[in-house]
Amino acid sequence: MRTIDETNVCHYLRETSRIPADVPLRARRLAGGVSNEVLLVEAAGPGGPRMVVKQARERLRVADDWRCTVERIWRETETLRLCQRFATPGQTPALLFEDRDHYLFAMSAAPAGHHVWRDDLLRGQFDSQVATAAGALLATLHAGGWHNDEVAERLADRAIFWQLRIEPYYQTVAQRHPGDAAFFSRLTDSLDTHCCSLVHADYSPKNLLVYQRQIMLVDYETGHWGDPAFDIGFFLSHLVLKAFYHAPSPGPMLALVADFWTAYAAALRPAIGANEYAALVARGVQNLAGCLWARLDAKSPVDYLASESRRGGVRRLARRVLVNEVATWPQFAELLAIELEPICAKTDD
Repeated sequence: MRTIDETNVCHYLRETSRIPADVPLRARRLAGGVSNEVLLVEAAGPGGPRMVVKQARERLRVADDWRCTVERIWRETETLRLCQRFATPGQTPALLFEDRDHYLFAMSAAPAGHHVWRDDLLRGQFDSQVATAAGALLATLHAGGWHNDEVAERLADRAIFWQLRIEPYYQTVAQRHPGDAAFFSRLTDSLDTHCCSLVHADYSPKNLLVYQRQIMLVDYETGHWGDPAFDIGFFLSHLVLKAFYHAPSPGPMLALVADFWTAYAAALRPAIGANEYAALVARGVQNLAGCLWARLDAKSPVDYLASESRRGGVRRLARRVLVNEVATWPQFAELLAIELEPICAKTDD
């Protein structure tokens, strides 16, 4: 495999006739990812090509030794194709080309001037319309994949999900907290048992690009046929962690969670039925607890929550939800309020 980076990607594109030799180009590495080389390539002048080139790396850029097969790049393109079918045009990138020899592909770039929703949230910029769009898009993907035989066949292999989520998240927390390992075995068993739809498995504010209050979803390599409860838990763990980050003023962040739930329920409950929806939410809340704990003590720790009192509050919350098998968001929110109250009362944390 030829390694592509910002120093040689322009030459690679010309050499392989992806872009004409006389078009001046510039390239830069995009920040935020840990598992791939992601490069923005654009014409030096106006009106030229603009694309993202993505190449898999075996070793992920984290402190722990965390590796995954480079074959996952093809799972990403396969998941992207399916999501393009279900989503509204513009909510997913367009696939431009694949290079099987070098484990890379290119896709359309988000419009110039877009911003990453994660950055907005950390800066305290809260947009109800974006949260609503995030809930509606996730529900659309889950509804499109629900008991869909073609999706089940094309995304059946869950090895990459295991390498990038189960082992580095749930299994790692179980190893580091052996007294609580049974909770994570229960979560893993449940994910294995309830395979019923397309799962993105990296649905987070980091992967939602915002332009003119519309969203584009990126990063599809963990996509698989599985339990969409993982998407619910994974996504909401990011919002709940940011509520702890913004304490003593978590209210606007939690309002976005409510916006997400409203949009998600409105789009998905009619599609799958009330009983299936309630069961999915119950599993999603349990995975929310698991993902919260994993973002503190596993291989991809959150980088913006340094306060030990806040981190301790997150751990206690996660454990209470798992111990009590909390099954609804209102029940979760009650326990969340208990943990946020002392943090909000402090003035020096």
